[in-house]
Amino acid sequence: GFDEAPPPLIESRSKNYLTMAMEEIAGGKITYQTPA
Repeated sequence: GFDEAPPPLIESRSKNYLTMAMEEIAGGKITYQTPA
């Protein structure tokens, strides 16, 4: 039944993108400058 279904794909993807972004920032792959 629906109770056994996994979480919505969109929710999982959103969390995945956030995790990937955080990992890239932590790894120095993404650089950003703070406003002066």
